[in-house]
Amino acid sequence: MSSFRVAHLAHLIRRFLFTLSRRAPDQAEIDWVKGYLSPREYALWCKMPASDQCHCVLVAQTVAAEFEKDETVVVAGLLHDIGKTAIRSGVFTRVFAALLGPFLSRETTLKKFKPIRMFENLRLYLSYPRLGSELLVDAGSAEFVIKWAQEHHLKPDEWTVDTAKALALRRADELAV
Repeated sequence: MSSFRVAHLAHLIRRFLFTLSRRAPDQAEIDWVKGYLSPREYALWCKMPASDQCHCVLVAQTVAAEFEKDETVVVAGLLHDIGKTAIRSGVFTRVFAALLGPFLSRETTLKKFKPIRMFENLRLYLSYPRLGSELLVDAGSAEFVIKWAQEHHLKPDEWTVDTAKALALRRADELAV
């Protein structure tokens, strides 16, 4: 297994454990988020589970320190997981996706599970980056924000966005639980 996949699996395990805490963002964090998002983006962000909101706030705060004058990078951190709101996914689906994801490409997984009806939520969950980018297009988000939502699980050589910003977002995503 590549070092990229091992690091990603470790990140997903930490995220799963954090999800169990069910901590919600505090009022200061919510006010900070409102300062960056448009009303339509904020409405989307409010649909995220509390644990995903907290994770995205941590990602965004980390990149905000590095890119003080680039609000688009902060917004990308706040909304990179927004596609998860388009899918009804419980703990089972997220754990199963976390275990399968590092071993199979998303395309392979989507094809293998397509004929199996009981895995429909898993198939949808694995496509959440694309779904998120579609939601962000509808919300009128900046192009970088839309592309990062779609590309944030890709390998760096597959990114079409600014590499320095993407690397900072990737590091922040891996560190934030």
